[in-house]
Amino acid sequence: MDMNVLKKILKEVVAAVLIIALAFGIELIGFNYRTFVKGETADILYQPGGEVPEELEAVEKKYYRVRLLLKEPTYIKKMQVILNTPEKTDYSFYVRYDNAFKAEKLEKITDAYWPELGSGFTNLDKDVKVLTLSIPKGAELVSVRLYSSTALNKYRLLFLMMVLFFLYVIFTKKQWFVEHLDWTTAGAILILGCFTIFSQGVIENGWDEQIHFDRAYQLSFGGGAVKTNDTYELLCERLAKDCYNTAEEKELLTQYLNDKYHSNEGTAEYNLGVNCAYTGYLLQAFGIWVGRLFHLSFNRLFMLGKLMNLLLYVVGMFFAIRLMPKKKELIAALAMVPTQVYIATTYTYDVPLNVFMMLGMVLWLKVILEGKSEKAFRYLLGSVLIFGFGSLAKAVYIPMIAVCYFVPGEIFKDKKQKRLFFGLVSAVLIAVLMTFVLPTLIWNANNEIGTTGDPRGGDTDVVLQLRSILAYPLQYIKLFCKEVISEFGSYFAGTAGLACFGRMRELSSRWSYILIPWIFGMTFLSRKEDCLVMEKKYKLSLGVILFVVLGLIWSALYLSYTPVGATHISGVQARYYYPLLLPLMLILGNKRCIIDIRQDVYGRLAVGIPALLMMAGIFLKMIVI
Repeated sequence: MDMNVLKKILKEVVAAVLIIALAFGIELIGFNYRTFVKGETADILYQPGGEVPEELEAVEKKYYRVRLLLKEPTYIKKMQVILNTPEKTDYSFYVRYDNAFKAEKLEKITDAYWPELGSGFTNLDKDVKVLTLSIPKGAELVSVRLYSSTALNKYRLLFLMMVLFFLYVIFTKKQWFVEHLDWTTAGAILILGCFTIFSQGVIENGWDEQIHFDRAYQLSFGGGAVKTNDTYELLCERLAKDCYNTAEEKELLTQYLNDKYHSNEGTAEYNLGVNCAYTGYLLQAFGIWVGRLFHLSFNRLFMLGKLMNLLLYVVGMFFAIRLMPKKKELIAALAMVPTQVYIATTYTYDVPLNVFMMLGMVLWLKVILEGKSEKAFRYLLGSVLIFGFGSLAKAVYIPMIAVCYFVPGEIFKDKKQKRLFFGLVSAVLIAVLMTFVLPTLIWNANNEIGTTGDPRGGDTDVVLQLRSILAYPLQYIKLFCKEVISEFGSYFAGTAGLACFGRMRELSSRWSYILIPWIFGMTFLSRKEDCLVMEKKYKLSLGVILFVVLGLIWSALYLSYTPVGATHISGVQARYYYPLLLPLMLILGNKRCIIDIRQDVYGRLAVGIPALLMMAGIFLKMIVI
């Protein structure tokens, strides 16, 4: 073996060892300092009717309260409570403790107790002097345990390794961001996504994830008879957001769901019917089917379905970056948007939509920027088919296919091929558009009042809302413009659109100081060698198409999700704007804002900043300790 190759391998091995060692060091010394370094361990167990632990000065019981007085301030890392209660119970307790300045403080903490788990855990991390536990009516205290010990948190440990690895790559692998931007971005998404799936486990924090899981699960049986069980029923009802908030409760929940996966097994008949949106669930259904085939435990089966979505996103964005003719960093940046990386780790039909919309735009860009070539027509044909398939999940985006009307004429062999191509574009556009327009027209013609609309939106009715719009068109246009303008900035460039994590909400507004300059920089600033600017006719066509798609998005939600006659539009979310980000950035691209920056630095900024924001979201919202 060549000595240079051997040195490179040895260097990477040493780096890997150092990353692992440093992660363990931070976990032990940084997060377990009091127990590992200072040796402040404790284990105090109190059971009503039993002996008072020697660490306690006294135990006072009054009505539904138990007051534990410690002989001296004691460092307590966690509290474990066991209650005898038939249903989920919210309980609270007061902690009197000394803060870092040895000043006495009193804090009230509220937590949820799920009897299915058998125990409730709460993180304290305080020098406790007195703890007063309020027992809810109908519940009986079985035991309280206050303890502190050195414990390696596997989620935090892996997170630290991931952060250190990303820093190592960003500062030492400059050429990766020049020569292999597609592989680098795909690898970053895969690592972040896999960790998100692993750290989340069995939870439904994505947007309407219980609905999407139900459909994917049913599709995994091919329609018709579906095997049901207690776990499936629980997830269809949606697991509560607060079913766990500590690593111990997460493990208990996983074990409970795995056990219940084989309880009350039965068969139910479901008629899924024919729905174009189901194309968005095919890979997730395949993952669930594979999980059943190999008799995986439920938590692994559940995560495998999510992994299929993530793999589609990774592969799709890899090819989008590779095929992008200029300014590949733009696609890499959009692929790394934290909200979209998170969406790729949930049950949803958004991933096929986002991936294929991006690929369709990139193929179209390749044609108009490179002009006539041997593969130009094939790229254009691929763009049409990809736009059509991607829009099946959400047909309101199908007008994006209209960009294929605006292409250089020289790429066609003759007028006949050009007419046939435009005919294909029109056929796909009309066919997909009819999947949501036609049902609305039929409902209106049949006067189907009271049977349409989304009940989650309240007093909704598609037919009555459509008639209201037709009766007051100017008022609706005014409402539409007001809503679009008021939300435009936050949806396109704010944390709501770019750094939001479902039920866990978005990153706080202070992260906008990083996010907004980054997205504006990627939009307006280009390197002289790789500037991407389209002709005005293409920008104009994109602008019109963008406006039409916006109109369909808001109108679809006004029809189906907003109470009849309301002066607001409900249900529109910032994530719906993601497929429109690339067209908008192309419209705003210009030759005036040129920066003198190396390609590797530009690539590292494009990928590194959203990776930082994603890791911030993981640490602040997803890791349980």
